[in-house]
Amino acid sequence: MNYSAAGLTKFRKVRLDLARMAIVRDDFTFAESDPFGRRIAYGSAGDCYSMHYSGACRKGHFKVNLTHTGLRLKLSIHWQAIGFPPSVAMHDYKRSKDGTLVSAKCGGWCGKCRPIGEMLVEQTVCRKHTGYIAFSFPLLTKVWVNSRTAAQTLARALRSHSISFI
Repeated sequence: MNYSAAGLTKFRKVRLDLARMAIVRDDFTFAESDPFGRRIAYGSAGDCYSMHYSGACRKGHFKVNLTHTGLRLKLSIHWQAIGFPPSVAMHDYKRSKDGTLVSAKCGGWCGKCRPIGEMLVEQTVCRKHTGYIAFSFPLLTKVWVNSRTAAQTLARALRSHSISFI
């Protein structure tokens, strides 16, 4: 590789900061990276492959998949394309209606894309507030969840290996 920012990272799980309800994008505990490149933060992509403006030549791509976790990205989360030329843009940007899937192709002329700010998440299902259970986590953070869905939601998320707790 002759470009210092080149790399490939595949995440099996992502870490969730429960106090902020934010995905920790630069925690590589559950990720595998190309040994000859850089580690790429979760939800980011880019390339320096093509000078063309069309999306067909983009090699950088990302996919955020929170299906079956009980979580979705907040509607306020957006991505930005940055790089050269200043008109570089994301291509094939897709976001599911329920906010559990987001993907895009990014790059060209050494461009990239990344989330603007923190990658905040929220529960996909809200139920009537009856019968709460408090889960205590390190740093004295407490999370209150509905007792009817708590076990199911956490079991699904842990079984899918898509989140872990800090």
